[in-house]
Amino acid sequence: MIQSPLRRLPARGWLAWLMLFVALTAGAAFWAYTLWNQPPHYWIDNKQTLERLTIQQREDLAHALFNRAISEYADVEQYEPLSGQAAEPANYTGRTRTISLPLEQINVWLHQQLVTWLANQGIAVPPEIVGVMLAHDDGQPVIAFHYQSPDTDQIISLKWNLVPKPEGKIAVVLDGVRGGTLPIPTPIITNKLQQKLKTLEADHPLQKLSLILQEKPFNPILPFDGSRFARLTNLTIGSNQINLTFRTEKKKP
Repeated sequence: MIQSPLRRLPARGWLAWLMLFVALTAGAAFWAYTLWNQPPHYWIDNKQTLERLTIQQREDLAHALFNRAISEYADVEQYEPLSGQAAEPANYTGRTRTISLPLEQINVWLHQQLVTWLANQGIAVPPEIVGVMLAHDDGQPVIAFHYQSPDTDQIISLKWNLVPKPEGKIAVVLDGVRGGTLPIPTPIITNKLQQKLKTLEADHPLQKLSLILQEKPFNPILPFDGSRFARLTNLTIGSNQINLTFRTEKKKP
């Protein structure tokens, strides 16, 4: 009977392979443990920025950002005709503009006002989620937050993209999830969120999040004036700012 070459290895040979396997496994476990417990750089930077500002400074920056965003969004005169069209009156439909907002100020607003603003929309932020912030990673937007529960205490980062769909709709596609700086399988997070959403009533505002998690297209429109709405047509993000492009469209009768 022909014996396997592995079976002919001396005992010390098997021991060497076993020790190598244990060393590699331990090294991988230590690497994963280190990444899991290491907050991402943007989380650290944002925390340092918030700690550097006084409460009054944070409030002032948050209010200034909100007022600026509303003012620029509603400034009809700054909307330009679509490419290839002649100049049109400011009330003409089909005009576009890009609004750029600094990430640092956005994150101050998120820290100071997000919970209150969502409460005014009838949405309660789950108590497990605190410190929501916006960042970028290789040109893609990232939402990060501190998730605190009896079995988990971790900084979670969700990397996502907006994907254009027919009829001006878009879908949010989740491209990656990290715990600390450790990549983790996306379904672990999406399934857990879906289970949480199933416990809510059917008409709860957070149920819209379920459609987003399923990557279902939706209409990204906002009120503009009595006869028009504005559609979000593009979103880009850099190291210092986020750029939102809107196009005005006439309301259907």
